[in-house]
Formats: sequence, C-alpha cells, structure tokens
Amino acid sequence: MKTGQLITWLGVAVCVLALGTAGYALYVNSTKRQELTAQLGKAEAALTTRQHALDEVEAQRQHLAQQFDDVQQRQKAADADVARLTQERQDLAAQVTTLTSEHSTQAQQLKQTDEQLARLREEMETLAHSRESLQAEKRTLEQTMTARDRKALTRAETDQLSDALAQQAAQKQQLAQQLADLSGDYERLAQDRKQLVQGIDAHPPEPGSTWASQLAAWATGLGTREDTLASQYKDVGEGYLRIGDYARAAEAFEQSLKLREDPELHTQLAFLYSRFLHQGDLARQHTAQSPTLPSLQPGDASRAQHMPRSSWQLLRDWLTQ
Repeated sequence: MKTGQLITWLGVAVCVLALGTAGYALYVNSTKRQELTAQLGKAEAALTTRQHALDEVEAQRQHLAQQFDDVQQRQKAADADVARLTQERQDLAAQVTTLTSEHSTQAQQLKQTDEQLARLREEMETLAHSRESLQAEKRTLEQTMTARDRKALTRAETDQLSDALAQQAAQKQQLAQQLADLSGDYERLAQDRKQLVQGIDAHPPEPGSTWASQLAAWATGLGTREDTLASQYKDVGEGYLRIGDYARAAEAFEQSLKLREDPELHTQLAFLYSRFLHQGDLARQHTAQSPTLPSLQPGDASRAQHMPRSSWQLLRDWLTQ
C-alpha cells in the first residue's frame, strides 16, 4: 500500500516537475521570443533609418550629379567664351596693327600734304610778286613808251601789248596751278605703288590666280597713270618754256623723266641747263643720254654757244614747233 502511494506521489512529483520544467521552458521561450521580437523591431527600425539615410544619400548624389552636369555645361560654355574672347582679342590686335599702320601712313601723307601746301604757298607768293612786278613793268612800259615816242605805238598797240603781258601772267598762274595739281597726283601715284608692293609682299600671287590677275590689272593701271602724268608734266614744262620760265620748265621735265624715259627731254634739259640755267654738271648728265647731242666736258656750259649749229638747230626747231 505504501509502496503504491509512494509510486503515485513520485509520479505526481514527476508530473509536477515536468509541468514546471515545461512552464519554465515556455516562460524562457516567451521571454526570448519577446527579446527577439524587440531586437527584430529595433533591427527593422535601424534598417528603416538606414534606408532613409540611403534615400537621402541617393538624393544628394543625384543632386550632386545634376550640379556636376551643370558645372560641366558651364565649363564648356566658359571654354567657348574663352575661345571666342581669344579670337576677338586676336582680331582686335590685328585691327590695332592695321589702324596703327594706316595712322602712320596717314601721318606721312599729312606731312607730305603740309610740305606741298608750304611749297604751294611759296609758289603763290612768288606768283603774286611776279604779278605785281609784271603790273609794275606794264605801267613803267606804258609810261616810257608814252613819254619817249607817242607816235611809235598807237593806243591800240599799247593795249595789245598790255593784254599780252596780262595773258602771260595769267598763263603763268595757270601753269603753277597745274603743276600743284600734278604734284598731288604724283604723291597719290607713289602711295598706290607703295600699296601695290605691300600687297604683293603680304600675299604673293600664284600664277593663274584671281589675285595675280587683279595685281596685273592694278599694275597696268598704274603704268597708264604714269604715262599720262609724264605727258602732263611735259606739257606743263613746254608751257613754261613758251613764257620763258626756264627753271620751272626744267623742274617739270625732270618730273616727267622720273615717270617715263624720253630722250627728247634729255636733249631739251641739256639745252636749258647749258644755255639758260648755267648748270654744267646737269647739262652733261642729260647730254650723255641725249640721242642727238655730243657729250659736254667741264667748262662747256659757258661755251655752249660754240656747239655745232646743226645740234642746236634740232633743239631750236623742236622748241619752236
């Protein structure tokens, strides 16, 4: 009996112990489960925080990428602006160089113009004095002719002589104006020739190119202008010869020879320098280039009248034709 009860109590104790063990295990498992649940919640919260942080980092990355693209675009635009400004600076430098060259050329032309104006003023003053002298000579001649012999010249003849003197003065003034105009044409021709040389130096022409054709046409035009100007200088020199102004006649002939070679002008100049201007060295220079005159020697200027009559006759026929 006692053994059976003992066994029963042992069984009950075992059951209670088993139930306690099972309850404790359940309690431990429940606690661990709660801890794991809490840890899982914390992990999920941490993951959520990290996800937000990653989202913010991604947003910042995209923003920085956009800013980087903008910076690249701005850099490209800045590079283009720098290239454009560099080209503009080079163009401006070229323009400044051109303007400086043009300024120098214009300053030189202005200086030459001032010199021409000074010469023209001197010539005008000389013409004014010459005109006054002619007027005085005219009045003196009229008075002398009237006082000496009233019967020698009629009033009509005196008027005719006065008109001839006045015409000579007017012709001299007209020739001076023509010579001044030709001086301006000569300066412009010299500038055009200089520009032609500069154009050839700056852009050497290729055979058969349009630029070569343009240069050829330009040079031909300059040659025509030189011939025309030489003829005009020669005409002015002949006009001065007709009124007896041998110095200005020689000056005009010398200018004509600078533009175009003319053996006849050498003959004329040799005659003028020998007979009227008494400049033996220049007379010998032009005689050496004359096709009709013998060469002069030192001292021949004072003995020019002893030259062969046939040589001087050629000159005289030419001068009076």
